[in-house]
Amino acid sequence: MKTGRVYLNNSTLLFVVSTLIIIINTTQYYTYASSTHAVSKWKSPNSNTSLQQAKQWQEEDDTLHSYISKSIPAVLEHTGSEAFDAHLKGVQAILRYWDAPKHVYNAGLLHSIYGTEGFQGFALPLSERDAIRGLIGNKAERLCWIFCMVDRSTVDETVFNWNINDVNNTQDRQFTFRARPELGRFDIKLLNKSLWLDFVELTLADWLEQVQGAAETPSTLFNWKKGEAYAYRRTAYAKMLDILCHERHDRLAHIIKGMYADVYETESSDTRHLVQLRTPPPSDAAKLALEALRAAGENIPEELLWPQPLEIDGASTCSSSNTCSDETVAKDSIDNVYESDDSLNMYLELHYPSGKSEELIDHTDSVIPLLRFPQRVAELLQSLQPVKTNNRALDVGCSVGGSAFRLATYFDHVEAFDYSENFIATAKRIQSGEQVSFQVPIEGEISEKAIVETNIDASIMKKVNFFRGNACALNEYADSVGTFDGVIISNLLCRLPDPQATLNALPKIVNKGGVVVIVTPFSWFEEYTPKNKWLGGYVDTDGKSIYSKDSLIDTMTRLGFEKIYDKQMSLVIREHQRKYQLIISDATGWRKL
Repeated sequence: MKTGRVYLNNSTLLFVVSTLIIIINTTQYYTYASSTHAVSKWKSPNSNTSLQQAKQWQEEDDTLHSYISKSIPAVLEHTGSEAFDAHLKGVQAILRYWDAPKHVYNAGLLHSIYGTEGFQGFALPLSERDAIRGLIGNKAERLCWIFCMVDRSTVDETVFNWNINDVNNTQDRQFTFRARPELGRFDIKLLNKSLWLDFVELTLADWLEQVQGAAETPSTLFNWKKGEAYAYRRTAYAKMLDILCHERHDRLAHIIKGMYADVYETESSDTRHLVQLRTPPPSDAAKLALEALRAAGENIPEELLWPQPLEIDGASTCSSSNTCSDETVAKDSIDNVYESDDSLNMYLELHYPSGKSEELIDHTDSVIPLLRFPQRVAELLQSLQPVKTNNRALDVGCSVGGSAFRLATYFDHVEAFDYSENFIATAKRIQSGEQVSFQVPIEGEISEKAIVETNIDASIMKKVNFFRGNACALNEYADSVGTFDGVIISNLLCRLPDPQATLNALPKIVNKGGVVVIVTPFSWFEEYTPKNKWLGGYVDTDGKSIYSKDSLIDTMTRLGFEKIYDKQMSLVIREHQRKYQLIISDATGWRKL
């Protein structure tokens, strides 16, 4: 740490240290990791750290601490040295354990110095950036500045855009974040992948250091009840783990997998199904900026700012879990696997089947059409001849876009949303014309690369507007997304915490004469849907068996729809070249009267 040439006067340094200590003691946002927390064992030098290195670190820390003590001893006398060593020093210690470069672990020490998206109560003025550069160096200060300025949803967008094929290539690729709305949303350029990975590493270390402590108390600032801090950006942090394990495999994979697992193992089962995807606006300026974005037409649903059930989404194919089988749904529901590369590969194969999937026909005498399930659902909607009032369609739970793109061949405009950020980001990449590849499992660890082929003209695909959304909040979207002549809800209903809420919204968004296609296997699990919200599949208090199909017919009839189609649809999910999951879904079509 540079301490030989520091240009801080006493008043500025007092502000710096006071800011750090206030941050450390702010209990509404943080309850920092104690020695009893799972993360604490990663705060000591690792087994590869030489005595010389440990001594050098101690000298660096002592020098800085001594400088502060001599310059403004009243600060430490008032707060105590122990407070200074809490979260910020903890993040630095974790990064050192990870053998991070010096500029990264130095950034860990002052990462919140200018105030962040979630913490804006105390901040060093940006006019003092030169002083901080003098303390920790230019590269470290740059990371701190980005950490403080950035809108974290734009960071997560780059995270979800990453895939396994990016490993060890595109080193010169530039990444762009955007500043927080209240700061003007200016572009923040990261000139190469290395800087982006440094930022991802800093971000994950920061969260792992604090999450267990933060979960010990509720937070009105973050809309958390006790225990719900684990939900904050859950899927993004899981993806960051995946990125670092692949991109910095030799240094990090053997460390951070176990650390991440140990930290999240401390979470109660009561909250493991929750995810909070965006940071609530913590200041009046942030709240006004959010209102301005919404007024300008940006779709930022309120529920994104609160912990929500992970399973709300629905890929238009099966569910939000890694696979669609009843056998695996329950165990996968809390592990965020639908944001993983394995899940992405699976859904890409389902939506855009490669030549390898066609080998299934060689393994069976069945003539059931098993492939192109998402496209077949879209084609079913068109075949039911919805009255074209505004020629718009909606795909609820669109996954990676296969059904939405097919709908665009029939309708002038398609709105398509999914709860999975990973799926939506991938659909947008396909739409932009980027060559998107995925891995087709063959046997064990062996897989083959396949390229997404939509066989749909780019001008047609541009008719789709993809966005991240919550199917249970469909009623709230009516004013912003409008009404539709056609709607598909495909293999989603039994993965919602409140399927009735989705159905109840249909009269508001479907035009007269419009058609809704609902496809579902009715496979209910309490991990996804509380039992009192199941449409059927249970025995009531009188001993009567309640069937989902009967309840669906009753509901849709009550809502003003007439059943015009009723058959079964089959699909397969590939596990490897000799194992496929067969799903038989119930498919009904409903015309609004």
